[in-house]
Amino acid sequence: MLRRGGDRRERITQILDRVPLEPPWTVAEFLSWLEEDTGKTVELEPWPGLSTDLQTRCGLLFGGPTRYVIRYDPARSVRHQRQQIFHEVGHVLGQHPGEPFRPTESALTEGLSLEESST
Repeated sequence: MLRRGGDRRERITQILDRVPLEPPWTVAEFLSWLEEDTGKTVELEPWPGLSTDLQTRCGLLFGGPTRYVIRYDPARSVRHQRQQIFHEVGHVLGQHPGEPFRPTESALTEGLSLEESST
């Protein structure tokens, strides 16, 4: 069901009102707050390997029982990387359920385990 514009704006205002940070803040500061807010660790991982088609790489969010992993394209500008990261953060803040994680033999999940930190 689609929400009306006013409902959507109200929901966004409610989400942003929870964020105690005063601008300007860094990506690391925001993700630290997000970890406290959600009780899960948040890890940024650049896409592994080299891309032959830069038009197809974007941000991607994986969520597990104790952590989130956000993949982004390191070949993009810093500004574009931030856009990819915060687009995925928006899914967390908006509590978008997404789809169940199913590890596959693909570039999307290469080297990824949500059970424990890789670092």
